[in-house]
Amino acid sequence: MEILRARAEEYTKAVYVLALVNAKIEAAEDDFRNDGMLLGRLRAHLAELSAHCNNLPMTAAKVNSVIDILDHLDRTRTWQQPKLAFLTAIAEIQSRMYDELKSSLFLQISPDREKFFSHFSNGWEEVIERFPDTESDIEEMCKCFALSRYPGAVFHSLLVVESGVLHLGEYIEVTDPKKGWDATCKVLKTIVDGGHRNLRPKFTDHFGFLEQVNQCIQTMKHAWRNKVNHVEGKLVVLRSDFTPDIAEEIMMASRAFMRRLADEMPHEPPPVHA
Repeated sequence: MEILRARAEEYTKAVYVLALVNAKIEAAEDDFRNDGMLLGRLRAHLAELSAHCNNLPMTAAKVNSVIDILDHLDRTRTWQQPKLAFLTAIAEIQSRMYDELKSSLFLQISPDREKFFSHFSNGWEEVIERFPDTESDIEEMCKCFALSRYPGAVFHSLLVVESGVLHLGEYIEVTDPKKGWDATCKVLKTIVDGGHRNLRPKFTDHFGFLEQVNQCIQTMKHAWRNKVNHVEGKLVVLRSDFTPDIAEEIMMASRAFMRRLADEMPHEPPPVHA
């Protein structure tokens, strides 16, 4: 579901501009159609009002219709009471704005969470660049966290990690047909526990990286204790009562793991086709 952005200050400014227009018309002469300065000010105020009504289509339509009248005053030559006509139009704009605002539900994102919603890629740039397939889940993870949907944030965090685990599995050449968390962690542990003497030449210069990745995985396991399980190589959320601190802890552990992969996992050369 798409969430439309709506900023409270825009509607506050719209109400202010509307009151300003109404006051200027009320203070004007009964027939102010020859007052070029006043007409110019009214049009400028209404144009500003229209800019603040992007999410209020019916209000914007009426505002724009009044602007159109100001641009074509020859159409008003039959009006007997132009001042009353404009005041009536402004009253209709106010009524439409009230009805449209009343029919919408507005949710507030706390200031400390706004960065997760609007700038989800902050801190994840190198991960997205190295593993573009993770971007959509990183975005959903951060936006779920911003909207206090902590199980959703954890779920998408796990999907990001699973993507990294699959990439790591390709690098360390996991052969298990059920590729995923279990298979990759098992092969990684075997490599690290074997030490330098048993390393294949491919891993000789990258043993430190493999050790650190293994430590990241152990950190994640600690963060996920009693919260996440891995069934047939897939990470599964076991509970739905995540607190903000736990959800953020899982997100940060996931980011540390993925940044380590993005920064230090060697790039595999493309396969050579005969």
